[in-house]
Amino acid sequence: MKHRESFLKYLKNQKRYSVRTIRAYSDDLEQFCAFCRFTCEDEQILKVDHKQIRKWVASLMDNHLSARSVRRKISALKSFYRYLHKEGKVSDNPVK
Repeated sequence: MKHRESFLKYLKNQKRYSVRTIRAYSDDLEQFCAFCRFTCEDEQILKVDHKQIRKWVASLMDNHLSARSVRRKISALKSFYRYLHKEGKVSDNPVK
């Protein structure tokens, strides 16, 4: 996915995030994309709305993920959509 790749490059080169953080964000985004493919039969990352994000968060909590892990995943997603909005790829950040 080109949007995820460009976001990860942005984190590395512009924001200078650590390798460990970038890897965690990458994993979180891949998990979200897999959820989208499973629930929507297609990875429509640019068309996601807040309802789909809430379903993903609920599924994380149903799988007994720690609150800390869920917060990090939300943070990764929020940063990703903030980046997409800044780049003009989405009109609004659905994670707000």
